[in-house]
Parts: sequence; structure tokens; C-alpha cells
Amino acid sequence: MTQHRRIIGLALLTLGAAVVVSLIIMFSFEPAPPIRDPLQVSEVKLESVPYMQRDGYVGSDQCRQCHEDQFHSWHASFHRTMTQLAGPETILADFNDVALQIQQRDYHLTNKDGQFWVKMENPDPNWPVEALAKSATATDNANPAEVAVDSAPVNKRVVMVTGSHHQQRYWAESEHGNALTLLPFAFLIAENRWVPADAIFVMPPQPAESVRPGKWVGAWNHNCIQCHSTGGQPFYNETASIVDTRVGELGIACEACHGAGQQHVDYHNGETSCKNLPDHFSKLFNPATVDSKQASQICGQCHAVADLDDSACSADWLTTGFRF
Repeated sequence: MTQHRRIIGLALLTLGAAVVVSLIIMFSFEPAPPIRDPLQVSEVKLESVPYMQRDGYVGSDQCRQCHEDQFHSWHASFHRTMTQLAGPETILADFNDVALQIQQRDYHLTNKDGQFWVKMENPDPNWPVEALAKSATATDNANPAEVAVDSAPVNKRVVMVTGSHHQQRYWAESEHGNALTLLPFAFLIAENRWVPADAIFVMPPQPAESVRPGKWVGAWNHNCIQCHSTGGQPFYNETASIVDTRVGELGIACEACHGAGQQHVDYHNGETSCKNLPDHFSKLFNPATVDSKQASQICGQCHAVADLDDSACSADWLTTGFRF
């Protein structure tokens, strides 16, 4: 009987230890939060920001269904938060009745029930959408196009955020599709303060015109989109003076380094159109399985200096975006 009790006691002790270890493991690894629709996070009007859907791209939430571990490590990175919709959860700067000034131009920042606004000179009147084409091939710091600006102040809603590590930049809506207007200030996160944007880049001294609001309409759509989004396509309509930018996903997500995933997903889901394809069609690019030169080229898409070499390349880029 004593031996029997010892066996039972040992079994209970082992079971208890297993439960304790399981609980430790469970609470040591915080699961990535559920994917939420961007509108539920920020309530930003989607027509005012880049359209988050591009043919061939599926988005990181699709990747998560089979690659939970990889999704978790990416979700905790600054790559994910490089570009986000504006909202109380993403804006780190103080917008509570803040007055800023640069080159004798005034900017008044406010936070109205979780919506972030800036009162400034109106950058939109007569802004020529062809400025995007000129900007794509600009070789100096000159203004890409003459833009007539109405000096009467207007309220513009901040709809998108760039950065989450050292600094943040803020983008306001415009009247030209989803072209975005850059505020000429940066918020330094560690120092918790606003600074003029031209103070954080190593550049020659800029004239007063460099901070004129109309100069930076569409800057994200033709420039920042190249590295701060996944699968970006500027898409501009010069005739209608409308920008219809789209991305596979905001921020630097799975498909920025592995390529568009629709064919991969269809193949593994057994879609009829993919059943007869050879195995290599199901595989995405994996930098870990290639030599260092190829792997560095993937990082070099953004972590290197590149420029479009002729007008034909620029025209193609402004419509189709870069190909992986």
C-alpha cells in the first residue's frame, strides 16, 4: 500500500510540474495581437490613403495562417510599423493644441476625439498631378512643378504615419485622390519634441520655398512608397489630376522580401488553376536559401541608393510600380 501511495504521489508531482512548465511557457511568449481591419483602428477614410490591395498580393494575415512563428517575429519589428494609418494607437506625437512655425508659416495641431488635424496654408489649389512625373526624375532639390497655393488656412486631417522607432513623419489628406501632403516637421520619439524636418536630413541649406505646403503634395506617392510600403504602385491620372495610389500592404511586410504571395496561396490551397504547375511555382523567394549576393539585393531594394535612369523607367514606375 505504501509503495502504491508513493507511485500515486510521484505521478501527481510529475503532473503538477508539467502544468507549471506549461503555464510558464504559455505566459513567456505573448501571442501576436489579432489582425484588425485598418478602419477599426484609425477610422481614417480609406479613400484618402493608398488603396490597400494590389493584384497578386495577399497580405500578412494570409501568411500568418501557415507561418505563425515568422509572423510573430515580423509583427514585433519596426518593419511592420514603418507606415501606418493615423490614429490614437499609432501617432506618438503631441497634437493637443500645438503651435508650430517654420519660415514664417504657421501650423496648428489638434486632437479631436482621436482624430488628428493640422491647420495650415491650403496646399491643394491648382496642384498639378504631373508634378509626380517630374519629381520621379528630378536630379536636384528644386521644386518639381510650380504650384499655386491659396494662403487662406484650412484644416487637413492627418491620415497616415511614417516611422515608429527614432522619429515620426505625418501625412495629411488632399483634394487629389489619395495624394498625401507631408507636414514639414518631424517628431523625435526619444526626445519627445518636434523639430523642423530639414534639420534631420544632411542636405544643403534649403530656401523658404522648400517648406511651402504645395511642394510636398504627393511626395509619399512617388517617393516614400518605394521603400515604406509593400508592392507600391503610384498610379496617377494626369488628365483628371487625380492620384490613385495602391499598395499590397502598408509598411514593410512579408511580400516585400518574399514576393507576391497569391500564386503560392492558391497552389497550397489546391486551386484548380494551379494544380498542374510544377513545384517551383509554389515557392516564394527565401533570402535564407540563396547566396549572400542575392540575399543582399533583397535588402538593397531599400537599404541602398538607387535612382531611375531614364524617363521611360519613370513612366513605367509611376503606373506599374517596381517588379519584385
